[in-house]
Amino acid sequence: MAKIAVDPGHGINTPGKRTAKAVPKYGRVIKEYEFNKPTALALKTALERQGHTVVYTGGDHDPSLSARCKKANDAKADYFISIHYNAGGGHGVETYMVGRGGQAEKLAKRIQKEVVKVRNQRNRGVKVANFQVLQDTKMPAVLVECGFMDDPRGMEQEWMLDKRFQRGVAEAICKAVQSQLKQSYKAPETASSSLVRVHYKGKPVGAYADPDNALIKVKELTKVGSTIEVK
Repeated sequence: MAKIAVDPGHGINTPGKRTAKAVPKYGRVIKEYEFNKPTALALKTALERQGHTVVYTGGDHDPSLSARCKKANDAKADYFISIHYNAGGGHGVETYMVGRGGQAEKLAKRIQKEVVKVRNQRNRGVKVANFQVLQDTKMPAVLVECGFMDDPRGMEQEWMLDKRFQRGVAEAICKAVQSQLKQSYKAPETASSSLVRVHYKGKPVGAYADPDNALIKVKELTKVGSTIEVK
């Protein structure tokens, strides 16, 4: 099993790291850390479920970038994954590494492929950047921008506080890690009573922990034009 450093980008009061204005759905400004922290913790849980050791590098009071790198380096982590939420007026997911080639790029590509599936987001690709947490860590390191706080469509900023989205991103990254390590992925246990079941022509066609995935299935079946039942 591996030792993986999980980094929730920024802190609760980091200047500027928040939506530019109040998000109508919530009636207030949302800070980036309100997405980063729960998603990083969910990733920690998911990775530990696989049997990995997790080094958590963040903190509510925004440890310095040097301190984050030192903690991961001192622990001799095998990988470093930093969770962020983007800004700049776009939408979609992008994953960064410090240079092309090697294990960091392989992991970045796997993470990018999995995360865009969570809400069918725009794939903005894998990119190179000189972020300190990518430069000063001694292990393969990636930084994931999971959406945009200023999505002009008004969608992705609403997802920042969506627990299903947070968990979905965490599980997607975990799946990518397992693929990188060539290990099977252990899904979280889900109580059968909490599943959304979709029936088509009186027969069950799927049971979904995430209602959004059930809705996607319903839309697919609706095109067929037959009766659909959701329980």
